[in-house]
Amino acid sequence: MGKIVQLSGYRKKSRLEYLAKHGHQIAEFLHGFIARNIETDYESVHYAYLAGCREDNAEAWDYSEFREALRDAFEDSYFEILKKELSTQTWFDSRYASPKQLFELCLSTYITEEPQRVLPKAT
Repeated sequence: MGKIVQLSGYRKKSRLEYLAKHGHQIAEFLHGFIARNIETDYESVHYAYLAGCREDNAEAWDYSEFREALRDAFEDSYFEILKKELSTQTWFDSRYASPKQLFELCLSTYITEEPQRVLPKAT
């Protein structure tokens, strides 16, 4: 059991070292990916969602529900493109950050516009 814990610690340490070394490249890549592929800004999407809630006479709106709907739409539209573009990056190593993890980071970056705020939590 001790070896499993040590392996987990090693993986975490390796992941943090990878993020320390390539975090800036990841952030730049995600900002570029969003700029190249996503034409509508977050605020517009958010207001459209709220307008839809009002049209449907929703009593309230839930951020979690909105984020999940946004995530599903992003995954349908952009995940394969993101995977393809990631595969061309020399710094990308799926042992430390999978395409799914970077996809989640991309979504968070789209929402917050600050990948450095979510980067350490992404992997």
